[in-house]
Amino acid sequence: MVDTAKKNDVLMPHLCSDFFLWLCYLSEKDKSQFQFEVEGSEVVLPVAFWVDDRISFRSPSEEQTRAVVTGETVFQTQEAFAALQSGKVIQDLRLFLRVYEREYSMTLKAPYLDIAGLKFPEHETDGEEALIIERMSFYNEVMMAMEAIYQFFVEIRLSEEWSIIIQKMRDWIYRDTE
Repeated sequence: MVDTAKKNDVLMPHLCSDFFLWLCYLSEKDKSQFQFEVEGSEVVLPVAFWVDDRISFRSPSEEQTRAVVTGETVFQTQEAFAALQSGKVIQDLRLFLRVYEREYSMTLKAPYLDIAGLKFPEHETDGEEALIIERMSFYNEVMMAMEAIYQFFVEIRLSEEWSIIIQKMRDWIYRDTE
C-alpha cells in the first residue's frame, strides 16, 4: 500500500523543465512578484524572484549539460534563445529570491528541483546558538517561498490557462525569428 502523503509529495521530474521555463518567462516579463497566503495562518508572504546570472541547457534525451549561458542578463543573449529554439530544456538556473526584505540566491537543479549554493542575507547575531537559529529561520523562509511558488505553478499548469501561457512563452522564445 502506498502512503498517499508521500505519493503526493513527489516532484514529477518532467515538470521541472516547464517550471524553469515559466520562472524565466515571468522573470523576464517582470511578472514575478507575488503575495502568497501561508496555509493555516493569516500570514501573507511577499515573494519576488528573477533568474540571475547563470543558466544551463541540455537536450531532452540526455542528462549532460550542453550549453551554459552566464552574465547579468542571461535572457538578453542570443545563446539562451538559440538553446530554447533548438529544443533544449533548462538543466539548472541561478535564482534570486526576495522574501519580505531579505534576499537569497540559489541554484535550482533538474530533474528534482534540488537547491544548491543557497546564500542567505548578511546577518549579525550574537552567539553561535542564535546564529544557527537565525540560519534555520532563513532556510525555512526560502523553503516556504519555493513551495508557494511551485504550488502556484502547479495550479496554473493544471488549469486551462496553461495553453495560453504556453503560447505566450513560445512567442517570447521565437520573438526574433518570425
